[in-house]
Amino acid sequence: MYTKCVLAVLLALCLVDLSFQQRSSFRRRRPIELDEAEVVEEEAVEEEDEVQPARRPAASYYYYDDGYDYEYYDNDDYYPEYVDEEEPVKKPTQTSGVDSELLSEILRRLTGGGGGKPSLPREPEKTYECPPQEFESYFTPDEEQCDKYLECNIKGEIREHFCPDGWVFEIERQECDIPVKVNCSTRPLLQEAQVSRNCSRANGYFAVPANESCQQFFHCSEGRANLNTCPGGTIFDIQVNSCTTPDQSSRTECTSGVNSFLDYDCPKYDEYSELRFGAHERLPHPKDCRQYFTCARYGGPRLASCGREKVFNNGTGYCDDPENVTGCETYWIDKLEDEGDYLEKEFDYTG
Repeated sequence: MYTKCVLAVLLALCLVDLSFQQRSSFRRRRPIELDEAEVVEEEAVEEEDEVQPARRPAASYYYYDDGYDYEYYDNDDYYPEYVDEEEPVKKPTQTSGVDSELLSEILRRLTGGGGGKPSLPREPEKTYECPPQEFESYFTPDEEQCDKYLECNIKGEIREHFCPDGWVFEIERQECDIPVKVNCSTRPLLQEAQVSRNCSRANGYFAVPANESCQQFFHCSEGRANLNTCPGGTIFDIQVNSCTTPDQSSRTECTSGVNSFLDYDCPKYDEYSELRFGAHERLPHPKDCRQYFTCARYGGPRLASCGREKVFNNGTGYCDDPENVTGCETYWIDKLEDEGDYLEKEFDYTG
C-alpha cells in the first residue's frame, strides 16, 4: 500500500510539471507571418492539385530480335483515368484521456531515462552485529577470556558482559559457574582479581594453608570470607573445591611429610594378601577408641569413626559397646566429662 501511494504521488507531480512546460512552450510560440503573394501562390498550387487528373503510367516497350519495335499499347482510351489512392493517416491513440507522449515522458522520468518498469523505492536492508533470535537473547563465550561473554539481543546488537570475579562462563549452560566446573583451557585469560582478606578473588573457595589446617577453607562471596571445616577424616581439595578423603586428594602437602593430615600409614598389601572386608581392611586408631582406618589393597588410609556411645572393636572390625573392648571401657565417660556432658547410661565394668 505504501509503494502504491508513493507511485501515485510521483505520477501526479510529473503530470503537473509537464503540463506547465507545454503551456509555457505554447505561449512562447510566435505566429508565422506570410506575404500576400506567398499565400496566393500556395492557394493556387492547392487548387491545381485538386483539378489536375491523375496521369496514366508511361508506355512500356519490348525489343525483339526480329528488328521491329512493339508497343505494349497504343490506344489512349484503353486505360481509364488513374487516380493515386492516399494512405489513411493514423490518428494518435488516447490512453484513458492522457496524452501518450506525456505518459511516455512520465515513465521515462520514473525509470531514470532507461525505460522499462518503474523502479519503486525499497526499504534499506537491515544490518545486524550478530544473527538475532526472534524472542530472546542468547550468549556466546569470548574467544580468549574465560570470564567474559557476549550477549546477542533480539535486535541483533552485541553487548559485552563479565562474570562476577572468581567465576567463569560455562558455554553449554550459558551461565557463570565456579572454575572447577568449566573448561578454560582454550580461554586462559581472566579479569583482574579483586583481592580482599583471606580471599584471592571476590568469589570462590580458598584453602587455609596446610601448616595451619588441611580441613579448613574460606568461602568468599563478594569479597567477604566465611571459615568452614570439612567433616572428620576429610580435607579440603583445591582442585575440586570440595572436601575429600586424603587418598583422593591432590594436596600432597596434606597427605605426606610433616603436614600429613592423618599421620598414619597403612600396611603394604599385595594381590595375595587376605583382607577381612574384601578389598580393604579395618584397623584401630592408635590414639582414639572411637576412630579407625580403612586401608585398601592399593591406596592410602581413610579415617572413619563410630557413632555415639560406641567404640571400635579390632577383633570384629565393627563398632561395639565400650565394655566389650579392652582399654576403651571408660572412653565415653571420660570424654563427656571433659566436654561438660554426662552420659545417663550406666556402665558395669566390674564384670
